[in-house]
Amino acid sequence: MNVGIIGLGMVGSAVRHGMKHVGHAVYIHDLKLPETSLRDILNTNVVFVCVPTPSAPDGRCDVSIVKSVVESLADVGYQGLVAIKSTVEPGTTDRLKKLYPALRLSFCPEFLREKAQYVDFVEYHHVCIIGAYSDEEYRILCEAHGTLPKHFAKMTPLEAELSKYFWNIFNALRIVFANQFYDVATAAGADYKTIKNALTKHPNIPDVYLQVNDNFRGFAGNCLPKDTLAFAQYAKEKLDSSLGLSLFDGIVEINRRYKPTVL
Repeated sequence: MNVGIIGLGMVGSAVRHGMKHVGHAVYIHDLKLPETSLRDILNTNVVFVCVPTPSAPDGRCDVSIVKSVVESLADVGYQGLVAIKSTVEPGTTDRLKKLYPALRLSFCPEFLREKAQYVDFVEYHHVCIIGAYSDEEYRILCEAHGTLPKHFAKMTPLEAELSKYFWNIFNALRIVFANQFYDVATAAGADYKTIKNALTKHPNIPDVYLQVNDNFRGFAGNCLPKDTLAFAQYAKEKLDSSLGLSLFDGIVEINRRYKPTVL
């Protein structure tokens, strides 16, 4: 299979590594690499869009770069499947599909740790979530990922977009919960680590993102801060304002109290 990748940042680099591991021919385009161009990926079966989606001034997810890439692919009449891997505001793929109906679009997120993206993609690819409009698009993305994922899950693009936020927001929640509980336990004169180490022996509480010490507080990095803020804004639009402060606002506010660290 011929695979294209647009954007060679953390996610794009991991996708390239994984696709080569599967055995595909991989073609890339990144504006920071002047030796590449959009023409390089035109004859591919699928192209993965892995470009940045930074925070907008109001905290929402800025999908303008994704939209620009999709528009460019539509303008050149790209015939393959366009699979967005960038984190986008839920509903983005549906809106782009309406704008560019001739394009085959899908959403296929990644769940990678910073600084461990290569090993995560190849060795710890537990589930590949595919937001597709047809069984054929789902089949193409299954074939592209080969045997790396332990499981595949087919859903709508909207559900896949929300799944990406579910993952990141839940991990952020674990971190701020652990930090808050650590503060309470310490103030009470108890050892947080003793409590955590005992309870994480139960299968219902995996010891993931629960480590806390005075030198490593809160969360940082390229994904969790912007995604928690963006989802808090998205939730405000979807939920009745009479509910008051949402859990998602709380995650953002609590994290601001702590010294962040890259995960």
